[in-house]
This record gives sequence, structure tokens and C-alpha cells, in this order.
Amino acid sequence: MGAKTYHMSESDQLHSTDDLVGWLTRLITRYAGLVFEQADVKRKGILYDAINYMKQHLGKRVTLEDTARQVGFSPNYFSKVFKDEMGCTFSCYLSKLRIDRSKALLLVSKLSIREICDAVGYEEQSYFNKGFHALHRRDTGEIQKKGRAVGQQQRARHHRSVRKKEEQIMSALNEISEAMLEGKGLTVIDLGVDVPPEKFIEAAIENDCSLICCSALLTTTMPVMGEVVEKAVEAGVRDKVKIMIDGAPVTEAFGQSINADAHTPDATTCAEVAMQLLAS
Repeated sequence: MGAKTYHMSESDQLHSTDDLVGWLTRLITRYAGLVFEQADVKRKGILYDAINYMKQHLGKRVTLEDTARQVGFSPNYFSKVFKDEMGCTFSCYLSKLRIDRSKALLLVSKLSIREICDAVGYEEQSYFNKGFHALHRRDTGEIQKKGRAVGQQQRARHHRSVRKKEEQIMSALNEISEAMLEGKGLTVIDLGVDVPPEKFIEAAIENDCSLICCSALLTTTMPVMGEVVEKAVEAGVRDKVKIMIDGAPVTEAFGQSINADAHTPDATTCAEVAMQLLAS
């Protein structure tokens, strides 16, 4: 209504034939602009659908004819519209999509170059290698090697990060257990985290300890507890020292399987169990 009212009010100001011609010319120009603008929007929407179809079928045989049929255009008209809007031919753009997808796979996947060729729709590996080098000026093997090196670095950083968190958690749990044990009047010697079995036994002998406490946060570290018991036997001190175990993955059944003297479900109960062991 706004545009219509504007044009009608403008027409009221016409006083000559020249004014009328000028007014009609402006009117036709405005409406023609609107028509072409709507057509432009429609064409962009169709191109978006076409490119989306191409991306979804990169691993298959994608043709201009099939893509044009998907968006309701004739192949000739679609080819012209595509080149006008995208600045390159359909086949050139399709090759770029495939090469870009292959680069991502080379960097992050464990697929072989032959498998990546198949995944992005190349039948001939030599043709794929040639097209990749033409676009990126680097060989596929070089990109893949770089991606795997970066992946190893990222996994190493992740492992160090996880390990650091584990150590922080273990330190916090050790502090709780230590506080509970000292609250019962016991002297605690904290050996820290990642302690080898031999160190437990050496510290027990050196400090004339009556109790060894072992804790594990992960199942992968649980076997060390069994090794502590074995080392105590080998050192001839098993009958002189009690061995108590705890930790999230540790169970009473596991404690029995390694011949530990006791298992505590959490850090807060370790002091009570320790006092019972020392009194027995």
C-alpha cells in the first residue's frame, strides 16, 4: 500500500506530457528493478540447492544434467546461470569441492589416499593427485603426513592434559586420606603419585611402617597394587606390614585377588579401616 500511495500522490503533481512521460519511465524502472531483484534472489536460492546437492553426492557420479534436473532448470540454462553467478564452470566448481573435501580427509582421517579418492568421487588416483597439486601446490602424501603429525601432537597434548587432571585428583584424594589418618594420631609419609611398587617397600622398611596405603584412580593403574603386595613378600616384610587399597575402580573382590589386607570404598573411611588393621 505504501508504494501504491506514493506513486498515486506523485501522479497528482503531473502538469504536462513531459511530466507524465518522466513519471511513467520512473515507475517502469522501479517495478522492473523489483522484478529482477526477486529473480536474482530466486536464482541464488536455486544455486544454493544445487551446490548442496553436489556436496551431498561428492562420492558418486555428479553431472551437470542431474544437478540441473534437481533444481528444475534445463542443462544449458543452468550452466549459464551457474557460471554467471559463481564465476567458474560447473565442472571446475565440482572439482574444487572434491579437492577441498579430500584435503580435510587427508588432514583428519586415517583413510588411505586410494580410499579418499573413492570418498570424493575420483576413479583415477593419478587424476586426483594432479588436480590436488594444481589447486594447493602440494602433494597429497605431504598433506596427509602433516595431518597425521598434527594429530599425534594433539593426542599427546590431550594425554598430558588428562594425566595432569588425574594427578590433581589423586593429590586431592591423598590429602583427604592423609588428613583423616593424621586425625587418628598416625604419622603419614606421602610418596606422591605414579609411585613404582619398589618405592612403597623401600619407604616402609626405611621408616619402619606398619601400614602401606595404595590408591588408584583408573583401572590401568590397579595392577601396581598387586605388584606392591608381591614386592613386600619378596622383601620379607609381608608379615610385618598391612596393605590397604582404595580408589574409584577398586573393589573388595580385587583386593582379595591380590591378597591385600583391606579395601576401603572411599577416602573418608580409610582412617577407621586403618585403625582396625593396626589393632588386629
